[in-house]
Amino acid sequence: MTEYVTLVPQGGQPVRLGNQVGAPWPTTGTGSLVFSDGATLTNATLTGVTGTLAQTARLQTTTASSAATVIDWRLGTYCIITLAADTSIEFDPLPDSLVVTMTLLFIQDGTGNHTVTFTPVTSGFTTVYTEDGQQPLIQPAAATRTELQAVLDPTSDTLRIRQGVIGEIAVA
Repeated sequence: MTEYVTLVPQGGQPVRLGNQVGAPWPTTGTGSLVFSDGATLTNATLTGVTGTLAQTARLQTTTASSAATVIDWRLGTYCIITLAADTSIEFDPLPDSLVVTMTLLFIQDGTGNHTVTFTPVTSGFTTVYTEDGQQPLIQPAAATRTELQAVLDPTSDTLRIRQGVIGEIAVA
């Protein structure tokens, strides 16, 4: 019996995987799958995984123009937030089983002086500021940039926020 690995896109047609000449992709052994369009695994069960499972940093951008700005970590782990008003950053949904690290780049608009607070959406999560216990300062001057790291940790029910550069990205 020939076994194939089959992927089924949500609501789509099953795709049977094979190598470059059409032979079945082995259902056991080692190897890797590479997706060119950011595949999402939903309700996946991974067993016997060794090595590293990595999430590629994807960029998401938003403008904070109201009292609450919701960040969905599934859309990207590097988020550029243009501050056009005072806002509370909410992470929704919060991850339920894996620790997610995000880089947040805040850019004040041409007016500046907009403030930011952090609010975990799920009850039971606690916000922890890792420097001196105080929320990191968002630079208030017009057009200034502040980069923070947010760690969403469901294993300890914490949202950790700290000042610092995790990575750099060129932003025009």
